[in-house]
Amino acid sequence: MSTTVHLPHCQPGSPAVPRRPWTALDDLSVCVNLTRLDLSHNRLRHLHGIEDCAHLTWLNVAHNELTNLDELAKLFKLHGTDLAKAAAH
Repeated sequence: MSTTVHLPHCQPGSPAVPRRPWTALDDLSVCVNLTRLDLSHNRLRHLHGIEDCAHLTWLNVAHNELTNLDELAKLFKLHGTDLAKAAAH
Protein backbone atom coordinates (compact mmCIF):
# COMPACT_ATOMS: atom_id res chain seq x y z
CA MET A 1 0.00 0.00 0.00
CA SER A 2 1.47 3.36 -0.96
CA THR A 3 0.89 6.67 0.70
CA THR A 4 0.74 9.75 -1.51
CA VAL A 5 0.72 13.26 -0.17
CA HIS A 6 0.00 16.12 -2.57
CA LEU A 7 1.29 19.51 -1.45
CA PRO A 8 1.00 21.53 -4.66
CA HIS A 9 0.71 25.29 -4.83
CA CYS A 10 -2.55 26.15 -3.17
CA GLN A 11 -5.17 28.01 -5.13
CA PRO A 12 -5.92 31.52 -3.80
CA GLY A 13 -9.26 31.72 -2.08
CA SER A 14 -9.39 28.10 -1.05
CA PRO A 15 -10.44 28.07 2.61
CA ALA A 16 -8.78 24.76 3.47
CA VAL A 17 -5.23 25.55 2.38
CA PRO A 18 -2.64 28.32 2.72
CA ARG A 19 -2.66 31.08 0.12
CA ARG A 20 1.08 31.18 -0.54
CA PRO A 21 3.24 28.50 -2.15
CA TRP A 22 5.82 26.74 0.01
CA THR A 23 9.36 28.14 -0.03
CA ALA A 24 10.92 25.53 2.30
CA LEU A 25 10.05 22.16 3.77
CA ASP A 26 9.11 21.86 7.42
CA ASP A 27 10.27 18.99 9.59
CA LEU A 28 9.53 15.82 7.64
CA SER A 29 10.93 13.42 10.26
CA VAL A 30 7.35 12.35 11.09
CA CYS A 31 6.90 11.24 7.47
CA VAL A 32 9.28 8.28 7.58
CA ASN A 33 6.79 5.89 5.92
CA LEU A 34 5.80 8.25 3.11
CA THR A 35 6.26 6.64 -0.32
CA ARG A 36 4.92 9.28 -2.74
CA LEU A 37 5.13 13.06 -2.43
CA ASP A 38 3.91 15.82 -4.75
CA LEU A 39 5.56 19.19 -4.04
CA SER A 40 4.95 20.62 -7.51
CA HIS A 41 4.09 24.24 -8.26
CA ASN A 42 5.68 25.81 -5.20
CA ARG A 43 8.66 28.09 -4.67
CA LEU A 44 10.96 25.60 -3.00
CA ARG A 45 14.61 26.62 -3.21
CA HIS A 46 16.02 23.49 -1.56
CA LEU A 47 14.91 20.09 -0.34
CA HIS A 48 16.68 20.08 3.04
CA GLY A 49 14.92 17.54 5.23
CA ILE A 50 13.60 15.36 2.40
CA GLU A 51 16.19 12.72 3.37
CA ASP A 52 14.00 11.96 6.42
CA CYS A 53 11.54 10.38 3.97
CA ALA A 54 13.75 7.35 3.38
CA HIS A 55 10.90 5.26 1.91
CA LEU A 56 10.04 7.69 -0.90
CA THR A 57 9.72 5.91 -4.22
CA TRP A 58 8.21 8.80 -6.22
CA LEU A 59 8.70 12.56 -5.90
CA ASN A 60 7.28 15.44 -7.94
CA VAL A 61 9.12 18.75 -7.53
CA ALA A 62 8.21 20.18 -10.93
CA HIS A 63 7.79 23.94 -11.23
CA ASN A 64 9.87 25.05 -8.24
CA GLU A 65 12.98 27.21 -7.79
CA LEU A 66 15.46 24.58 -6.63
CA THR A 67 19.14 25.50 -6.64
CA ASN A 68 20.43 21.92 -6.21
CA LEU A 69 19.16 18.40 -5.88
CA ASP A 70 21.89 16.90 -3.68
CA GLU A 71 19.40 15.65 -1.11
CA LEU A 72 17.87 13.27 -3.65
CA ALA A 73 21.07 11.20 -3.66
CA LYS A 74 20.22 10.12 -0.10
CA LEU A 75 16.86 8.64 -1.14
CA PHE A 76 17.95 5.14 -2.13
CA LYS A 77 14.42 3.83 -2.82
CA LEU A 78 13.50 6.74 -5.10
CA HIS A 79 12.87 5.48 -8.65
CA GLY A 80 10.43 8.03 -10.05
CA THR A 81 10.74 11.81 -10.18
CA ASP A 82 9.24 14.73 -12.01
CA LEU A 83 11.80 17.53 -12.22
CA ALA A 84 10.24 19.55 -15.05
CA LYS A 85 11.14 23.21 -14.61
CA ALA A 86 12.31 22.43 -11.07
CA ALA A 87 15.48 24.53 -11.22
CA ALA A 88 15.77 28.25 -10.65
CA HIS A 89 16.59 30.29 -13.72
